[in-house]
Amino acid sequence: IERDLSKMTCLGLGVGMFRWEREPSRYVAGVHFVSDKEAKKWLETWDRKGMVHSLMTFGLRDGAPYIGGLCNCTYADCISIRWRRDYGIEQLIKGERVAVIAHPENCNGCFQCVSRCQFGAITANIRAEKPYIDLTKCFGCGLCATGCKRQVIELVDRRNFEVLKHSW
Repeated sequence: IERDLSKMTCLGLGVGMFRWEREPSRYVAGVHFVSDKEAKKWLETWDRKGMVHSLMTFGLRDGAPYIGGLCNCTYADCISIRWRRDYGIEQLIKGERVAVIAHPENCNGCFQCVSRCQFGAITANIRAEKPYIDLTKCFGCGLCATGCKRQVIELVDRRNFEVLKHSW
């Protein structure tokens, strides 16, 4: 059983975590309770590594989705990302924002954003020496923006774009 904390990449949230002993097979690595400061530090570490943060919901409570966890993963190890990206199975919902090149004049063409995008939304426009973002593929995770040392990329509300208003 894996018990290396550096390999754990999901955070359980809420009172449901106090029931983990009833379903030990779901928590094969065990459970480690952390403070809000520790959780924030882990999120920052996972972001630097290029991991997508996504909320996990577990049914409805009082008519709204019950948030039970925060998953952090990459295309290579996340079935939800792969199903959505490769097969169009909408298990993973897009975020409220999309990435745009807000300051192209500051871009040096390093293409770090291309390698950080887990959804294939950013490609290298070699002739222009700038990245190209396909907004219809963007999930708004923000990894491209947090990885851009020159702060070229910003996240904006997807509802600002007519073609994206109903694309979740």
